[in-house]
Amino acid sequence: MANVIDLKKELYNTLQDSSEIVSYNAKLRDKYEKQEKKINRQRGRWDRDRKKWSKKLGGSKAENDIKSKKIRSLEFMIKILEGKLSSAQKDVISIQSDSSKKESEIMSLKSKIAELENIKSELEEAKPRDYVSLKANELDNISVVNEPIKDLSQYFGRRKKLNQARKIDNDISAQTNNKITELSKVGTVISPKINEESNINEISEDIIFQSQISVGRIEAMRPSLEALPLPAVANTLMSPLSAYIFLALLIIAVVWFIVFRHRLSINKKNDRLRDTWARH
Repeated sequence: MANVIDLKKELYNTLQDSSEIVSYNAKLRDKYEKQEKKINRQRGRWDRDRKKWSKKLGGSKAENDIKSKKIRSLEFMIKILEGKLSSAQKDVISIQSDSSKKESEIMSLKSKIAELENIKSELEEAKPRDYVSLKANELDNISVVNEPIKDLSQYFGRRKKLNQARKIDNDISAQTNNKITELSKVGTVISPKINEESNINEISEDIIFQSQISVGRIEAMRPSLEALPLPAVANTLMSPLSAYIFLALLIIAVVWFIVFRHRLSINKKNDRLRDTWARH
């Protein structure tokens, strides 16, 4: 009987222990499930963070690639700009050398203009006005000495022709003086801008040659002037004056063309230099 009671007690204790074990096991299982859920949530968060960081790393890698490409392009542009800068410096040096050469050419052209002024004075001295006046005086004296008083009407007619010839000669001389004066003014104004010394040399040589030919022609015409009437003398002397006028106009046209071409070349160089600096 006592053994049965002891067995019951032991069984009761065993059942009680087993119930405690079951409850403790349930608690442990619940705790394990909670811990597992927590771990899963943390793992999901870690996965999301890993994906986000991987995206950031991919974007930063792409940005690094873009920046490296930009750096390479900037280095290439720097090389190009350095080349352009060196070429611009060379252009500036060449322009400075050209300006110094042009200054020397201007000084030489001033001397050429002085020579042209001397030639102008020689042309003024070689004008046929003195010859016409001399022949008019000779014819006047001859008519006064040889013609009798009864031919006064013929004498006055000749004097009228002489006056007309002198008037024509004075008009021609005035026009020639005006053209030569305009030529000297044009040469004085454009002297700082001319850069074609060879053309001026050719023009001055042509002027000297034409003046010598004209003076020789007038000297050769002197015997024939005595035999011609005064209107014919005036018509004969107008041809060298026309040549002088034409030569003066030709010089003005050539000088204007030289100045225009010089200005055009300077404007082109300035535009090219301005474009180069604008690109920088």
